[in-house]
Amino acid sequence: GIDHLLFLVALLLPSVLVREQGLWRARTDMRTALVQIVWLATAFTLAHSITLGLAAFDVLRFSPKVIEPLVAVTVLAAALNNLRPVVTRHLTWIAFAFGLIHGFAFAEVLAPLHLSHIDMALALLGFTLGVETGQILVVATCFTALAFMVRWRGYPRWVLQAGSTVVALLACAWIVERVFDVALIG
Repeated sequence: GIDHLLFLVALLLPSVLVREQGLWRARTDMRTALVQIVWLATAFTLAHSITLGLAAFDVLRFSPKVIEPLVAVTVLAAALNNLRPVVTRHLTWIAFAFGLIHGFAFAEVLAPLHLSHIDMALALLGFTLGVETGQILVVATCFTALAFMVRWRGYPRWVLQAGSTVVALLACAWIVERVFDVALIG
């Protein structure tokens, strides 16, 4: 869903920057930046695959009324961390932890199908491969665009900060929608 993609975007926005003495500056080594974002995305993927499997096979499940707001909270946290970096180390572990939450949300797509264990395993494999293919395309496309855009002096303010602010506002709206069961965004 769009919340999953915006979480990835929130992770990607600062990937082409480095923070030094409280300021963002463009990275000079995009290869290192790409390796780091691939590790973040891989940790996120591994985590949501684990919880998707656990939930799909009814080993461990949580109500969508709990998980859906938490997914929005992860998006908000990632966006806010771009605006005021609190977590600057161990981001891979944070991505992994947030991925665990996202996996439970993905399971809600497969749960209503009531499939046999074999059919569920096949559906799980197909769903996971589809999600991961989409995720790889988003990461590759966004990272490439951001690597070119970071050369612009205004990137930290207009791409990172403005983009993260938009993502944070959307996440806040989703939290309200999901907690209070109201429609704010059509």
